[in-house]
Amino acid sequence: MGFWGGEITHATKSASIHVYASSGKFPVNLTVTDDEGVQCIKNLEVDVREPLPEAILTCSPDEPNAGEVVTFDGSKSKDKKWRQITGYEWDFGDGYSGKGAFIDHQYLKSGAYSVKLTVTNEIGVRNSSTIVLAISPKTEPSEVTSTHLTENEANSSLDAPAWDEMGYNLTLQGKYIEAIKAYDKAIELNPQYAWAWNNKGWALMEQHKNYNEALKCFDMAIRLDPNLAEPWNNKGWALMEQNNYDEALKCFDIAIRLDPQYAWAWNNKGRILYEQKKYDDALECIEKAIELDPQNADAWENKGLVLKGVGRTTEADDAFANAKELGYAD
Repeated sequence: MGFWGGEITHATKSASIHVYASSGKFPVNLTVTDDEGVQCIKNLEVDVREPLPEAILTCSPDEPNAGEVVTFDGSKSKDKKWRQITGYEWDFGDGYSGKGAFIDHQYLKSGAYSVKLTVTNEIGVRNSSTIVLAISPKTEPSEVTSTHLTENEANSSLDAPAWDEMGYNLTLQGKYIEAIKAYDKAIELNPQYAWAWNNKGWALMEQHKNYNEALKCFDMAIRLDPNLAEPWNNKGWALMEQNNYDEALKCFDIAIRLDPQYAWAWNNKGRILYEQKKYDDALECIEKAIELDPQNADAWENKGLVLKGVGRTTEADDAFANAKELGYAD
């Protein structure tokens, strides 16, 4: 039996083992000889493939609540031939995605989410692994129920993510002043915490439409983590509210490039294009947002506006009805 794979190897047994040192397609020739010396030759081709890299993912905390920042870690992923892992792509199972060995993400709703990590080695071979992450409903900690942060709370042993989560809960309750205090505490404990800067910027926008101060926060979040799509989207929103459409579009395009599954970025880009009366492009973006998140009431409302703008009144009315049914309110 003859094996071609780097060096030519021969074997004389009825069953033989051969280890190929590299990938590729190699011919194998089998010659059998009977006791009278008559021979028969059979040829076949063996397709030897590269071993797949192993995607290994963990998260902290491993039992998070909705609204809590979850840190995902894919750095322990490895390649069986010791090649370098050059790419890490995340699908968080809620319509959002991201890239990087380490990445933070927030789930806004409780439920079970399939989180998939796809790794790529230096020669382009890819492999994936998936875990199911259970997100518990938001807890309302005692710090959030009070109207003001007390001195004891200000001196508590909470870490930066806990203060950020407190600020997030306060923001949802409309207690923006207290939320900003919580974000400031998170930033004091960890000035490199991009999520706290991003979330503080959002609270500033909600509080008296303080767009200039919000933009400073979004810029800081982007400087700390330029691959985080959320602050790019939020910066675009602040610029859009200031009617700076060209710069806002650039921000939304970056957010979409970083996370093509980011429905809000597609929706917001579509809204700007609508304001610029670029109806065809606007409709394409908004329909993409609805495809990614069919429950997005704002996207349905914007679709109605675009369709109304091009005279498709019946379709527009249907879109407005969907928005209202999903809870859209001016």
